Amino acid sequence: PMASGQPSTTTSATATSSRKSRRSLRGVHAAGIDDMDEEGLSIYDDYGEEETELGEDDMHTEEVSPSREGSSERGESGRPWVKVSDELWITPYGTEVVIQTIRKPFLGGYRHKTTGVEFFHASSQTIPRSKQTNGPVVHVLRQHREQQTTETLDVHVQGTRDIAVETMTRGLHLDATHDKILTPGTYFDSENWEKLRLEKVIVLQRMLRGWLARRKAEKERIHENQRRSGRAQREARRRENAERREKRDVTRRMDPQTEEDFTLLHHDLEVWRHREAEAIANAPDLCDAVRKKAMASLLQQETQLLQSIERLKMAARMANKDKRVQKTLQMMAAPKKWELRDGTVVDVETPFTIRAKDLLVLYERLKVPPSCLEDRVNVLLDVKAAVQTHSCVTTREILELIDREADILGRGRSEQSLEGLRQRIRNLLLQLMETPAFNPEAARFHRVPASLTQGTRA
Repeated sequence: PMASGQPSTTTSATATSSRKSRRSLRGVHAAGIDDMDEEGLSIYDDYGEEETELGEDDMHTEEVSPSREGSSERGESGRPWVKVSDELWITPYGTEVVIQTIRKPFLGGYRHKTTGVEFFHASSQTIPRSKQTNGPVVHVLRQHREQQTTETLDVHVQGTRDIAVETMTRGLHLDATHDKILTPGTYFDSENWEKLRLEKVIVLQRMLRGWLARRKAEKERIHENQRRSGRAQREARRRENAERREKRDVTRRMDPQTEEDFTLLHHDLEVWRHREAEAIANAPDLCDAVRKKAMASLLQQETQLLQSIERLKMAARMANKDKRVQKTLQMMAAPKKWELRDGTVVDVETPFTIRAKDLLVLYERLKVPPSCLEDRVNVLLDVKAAVQTHSCVTTREILELIDREADILGRGRSEQSLEGLRQRIRNLLLQLMETPAFNPEAARFHRVPASLTQGTRA
C-alpha cells in the first residue's frame, strides 16, 4: 500500500533485448519476480508466441512507499529497500530508484503470460537536465562509460588473393613475350632478420668508422700542410731577412750615410789592421828589415783608407744637409690642414705658406744648372726682385753677388769659375729664407724665439 503524501515511482525495464541473463532485469522492480523460474523468463527469448505487447489501457504500476524516514520497507521477496536520500532508494536487487514527481510517458511494454507480470519500456534511466536560464552554460559530460571513451583502431589485413590463370588450348593463342616465371624463395624468419640486421649494423659501423678515420686523416693532412707551409714561409722570411741584412751591410760599407755606418767602417778597418799586423809579426821567413817595411806599408794603407772614410763622411754630411734643408722648406710650403665640424680635413693655403712656396721655387731654380745664359739671367732677376722687399745685410750681399755673377756672365767666363759664387748666393738665400722677418713660416722651425735673435745682424 502507498503511504499518503509520498510520491509514487514507476518501475519498468527494457524488454527489447534477447539476452537470457538475470542481470537484464536490474533496474526493474516487479511484484513476485523472485518466484519466477527460468521458464517464466521465456518472454526474453527470441520474439515468439509467448510475447504479448501491452497497450496503454493494460499498463499497471506498482507503487512503493516507505512508511517513515530512516526506515525500510520489504518487498514481496522479503528484502529491504535501502534509503540513500529523499529521492534515491536502493531496491533489493541493487537497482537505484529515483523518486520523481514527473509523469513519465507511456512507451509500451509486455505481459508475462504465465505469471501475469507486466514489463514496461523505460523512458529514461537518468535525471533529465533542467534548462539553465541564468549564468554561463555548463556542459556536463554525460557519456561516461569506458566503452564510449575507448580508443579503437581499425587494422585491415590482406589475406590470400583469388587469382585465375588462362592456359593455351587448341584455338587459343596467348602472347608469352612478357611472361616471367616466379619461384618462391627461402622463408625469411626472425633469425634471418636478426642476422641480416647484425650484418647491416656492422656495415654501418664500418662505414661510419671509415668516414671518421678519413675525416681525421684529412684534418691531420691539413694540419701537416699548414705546418709545412709555415716552416717554408718562415724559412723564406729568414733567407729574405738575411739577404736584406747582407745587402744593407754592403750598402752601409760602400755608401755610408749615418754615424753608425762610419762606426762600422772604422771597426772593420781596425779588425783588418789587427789581422794584417799579426800576420806580419808571426811570419817566420821575414827578417826585421822586411817586417818593418811591411808594417810601414800597412800604415800607409790604413792612412789611405781613413782618408777615404773621411771623404765619404763629408759627402754624406753634405747630402744629409741638403735632404734636411729640402724637407724643412717643403714643410714650410705645405698647406695648413684644418678639420671641419663633420670631421673632414681640408687643405688651406695661407699668405705665409704661399710666400714660403714661392721662395722654395726660387731656391730650386738656383740649384738647377742653367741650360743657357738667358735662363740664368731670368733666375737672377727673379731672386733680385724677391729679396728687395726686405732690407738687411743679407739682402744687400745677395744683390751684390747677383750683380757680380751677371757681370762675369757678360764677360763669357766658364761655368767652373762661377761654382763658388753661385754656392754663396744659394747659401745666403737659404739663410734669408730661414729668417722669420723675411719668411714668417720659418718661425715654427726655430728652437730659439725670433725676438732673442733680432738685432744680431742689421
